[in-house]
Amino acid sequence: MHSNLVLSLQAKTIHTMLEQIILAEFTKILILEIRADFLIKSELTFESMKLIREATNKQIIFTLRKKSEGGYCAFTEDERLAFFKEAIHLGYDYIDVEFTSKELVQKLFEIKHATKIILSYHNLRDTNPFDIANNYLSMCNQKPDVIKIATMANKEDDNEIVQKLLEGHKVDSTSLTCFCIGDLGKKSRLFGLKNNKALTYVATEKRKKTFPGQLTYEELLREKNV
Repeated sequence: MHSNLVLSLQAKTIHTMLEQIILAEFTKILILEIRADFLIKSELTFESMKLIREATNKQIIFTLRKKSEGGYCAFTEDERLAFFKEAIHLGYDYIDVEFTSKELVQKLFEIKHATKIILSYHNLRDTNPFDIANNYLSMCNQKPDVIKIATMANKEDDNEIVQKLLEGHKVDSTSLTCFCIGDLGKKSRLFGLKNNKALTYVATEKRKKTFPGQLTYEELLREKNV
């Protein structure tokens, strides 16, 4: 199984999240993404974050997505900063923070220690090559550990735009994950899987998908040439 495959987990309660982590132990996937923004607000606490970290030896990405870029539950920037700090303190392997949250990003770069930063950008409307190129260059200048760009595919050709960016990425110190959202963007997720450094996100089941067009683990296994 590919070392760059990520299983995205989302749940409303910490109990259900822990159940999913236990089930994930039976897969060969090495990285789990915890979509903390799907949890009911009262369920996301420092204690529940500790339980998550202690529940697995797999690598963990802590994602607390803001609502304007596809997050499920709204948190203030101060709340998000506190949870990201705790993820760093607990030894989470990655934190995923949006490129557009400028002040938050700057603070996290100052305190990240051994935790890697995934600097992400999401466009839920379209795949604009000029917009992507400008944001990509700005993100490269910040030298995160991982750049992630996800844009909505409105036509099949949009897959080629992100594929060219992925193939042209030459910054050794930063890996690039780039794919299209939506049913028309499924092809781009397979491009990333065949790239040794790009992360490819899959869901446990169809009703647990964290973004439109995301493949489930079983769907990915059925794909040819994977």
